[in-house]
Amino acid sequence: MVVIGKKYPYAFVHVPKTGGNSVYAFLCAVEGRRNLIPTGNEPLRKMRQIVSRGAHSTLRPNENPSFCFAFFRDPVDRWLSYYRYLTKIRGNPRNLEAGPWILDRLRGIPYKGGSTDSRVPKFVWETKPQEYFVREGFHIYKASNAGRRRFKDDFADAFGLDDTPALPHLNKTRGADATISHEVVEAIYEYEPLATQFFQSPDLSMQV
Repeated sequence: MVVIGKKYPYAFVHVPKTGGNSVYAFLCAVEGRRNLIPTGNEPLRKMRQIVSRGAHSTLRPNENPSFCFAFFRDPVDRWLSYYRYLTKIRGNPRNLEAGPWILDRLRGIPYKGGSTDSRVPKFVWETKPQEYFVREGFHIYKASNAGRRRFKDDFADAFGLDDTPALPHLNKTRGADATISHEVVEAIYEYEPLATQFFQSPDLSMQV
């Protein structure tokens, strides 16, 4: 999902399983829910429209963001979180452990689960790498306490705000309490090279 502000010219891209609900709650507190423009679950098409040169002429004035941002999560923790979340909501009919389940997803094998629960939107279990959701010009922050503080400071500086509300922790799905092999870890790193490089650096933010 992409969220565009009316009061302040920003675009937030909710990369699945990176704490995006907390950021959305923060943005609601900053300018009110009615001033946010959610664009639904088609982030790639919308982001291409937002960041492509010349595309701003086709957008409404309040859809011309000067500050586009997203959060990245440690890739291994994110995939373990996927496993916990999707198998809990949709079931695990093959009763796979985390490692084989993740390898199936990395190999492009669709996950249908054992449930038809509509609470899981389609794009969540497509399991795209995090870099799929961002384009040139985006500010990326680590989904960590320090990264969240850096984002708050940058957001306040970008729009001249003296104070900003706290970033709440909502719907946190832990991913670090399962064991996976070195083979699976390396497969995740290969699948998400940009996020891997980011989390192997000490930087709290980067611009792509």
